[in-house]
Amino acid sequence: MNLAILTLLLESFAAPAAARVHASSPGAEGSAERGANESATTREISVQRVEFTISGPNATTTAIQALIDSLLERYWVQTTWTVKPAIGPRDVFATEDSAALARIWLDLRSKNRALLYVVDRQHDRFLVRVIPLDQGYDEVGRESLGAIVESVVDALLSGADIGVSRELAEQQVAEELQPQNTAQPEPKTLREQQTPKVPTETRPAAQSAPPKTHLWNARLGYRVGALSGEPILRHGPEAGLELALGRTNHVHPILGVALGYRVPVTWETAEAAASFQGLGAALSIGVESSASAVWSWSGSAYGGSEWLRLKPLASNASEARPVFSLFEPVVGVMGRVARQLGTGWGLTAGLGAELDVAGNHFDVARSGKTTPVLVPWRVMPTAVLGLYWRP
Repeated sequence: MNLAILTLLLESFAAPAAARVHASSPGAEGSAERGANESATTREISVQRVEFTISGPNATTTAIQALIDSLLERYWVQTTWTVKPAIGPRDVFATEDSAALARIWLDLRSKNRALLYVVDRQHDRFLVRVIPLDQGYDEVGRESLGAIVESVVDALLSGADIGVSRELAEQQVAEELQPQNTAQPEPKTLREQQTPKVPTETRPAAQSAPPKTHLWNARLGYRVGALSGEPILRHGPEAGLELALGRTNHVHPILGVALGYRVPVTWETAEAAASFQGLGAALSIGVESSASAVWSWSGSAYGGSEWLRLKPLASNASEARPVFSLFEPVVGVMGRVARQLGTGWGLTAGLGAELDVAGNHFDVARSGKTTPVLVPWRVMPTAVLGLYWRP
């Protein structure tokens, strides 16, 4: 028997958890036949853990688990299994600390296709595969799924990068997998299994359903508009509500309403001054698109009115006009981006422009002649920053 092979067998039985394997260099057997001796190389191998979560009919999950365990017996890996009634994308993308080589989810609830999710925590990479099954989970289907899992584990053990970044994986799930994931879950039972290779503990993850398509969302933020370049700003808190009128995979129209308060502002020049505050209301229509699972954008046009309470000020109070109210019709456009920060809520920011339809300005009368002194921009740049909530 070759000396290098004998050494490998002896040391494998002596240290199963962290074995020092003496492997013959490539071509060692050929060299022995030619009578030449070559030195052996030594490398350190440690057992890696692969955590599986599986969902589907009991007969199917049991057969797949047995097959994968048998395929991975020749690798230095320890497998743990958790069986769940359902698997959703939120389970996969949830951030959890783990020392495992990889976490693999197998969604076998559908008879026509299997869903495979692989998370490589060391490199923050995600692999999402849809595996068609022509004849369900027959021998051919099971062998196909097992071969894919084996190739993934082999690649990870060799240090290769698999899959794509988190953002691209979330986008793929949002666009391709969620509309297909309509299989009904098994009755709610939760059990955890482990292979007898190396005892370990696994914590069952909390069940979460796939994200719902929202029909409406509420916004609460702060709006700022520039009246002139001094700058004079008209600003205040604003609340809004938007309703989705219809939906495709990417883009849908939206109808919105907004109501805001304009805090007191004083505009003063050398000749005159005025203080104003009030309310603003508007109706909008536009479109919204989901750029990824967490990012979205929208564009809208709106029309509304500003109700302002104005108090003219002058150096001689007797010459100042009494307090009066002004209704200012406006139209405008607004573009927004939104970033999901948690379940159903996130941050939104927007930029736009607003037109004063009437072109209001404030004059000073002297000797029967009026002179404009406070002339706001006809088109006012606007910005808004706030939070949104989607049920």
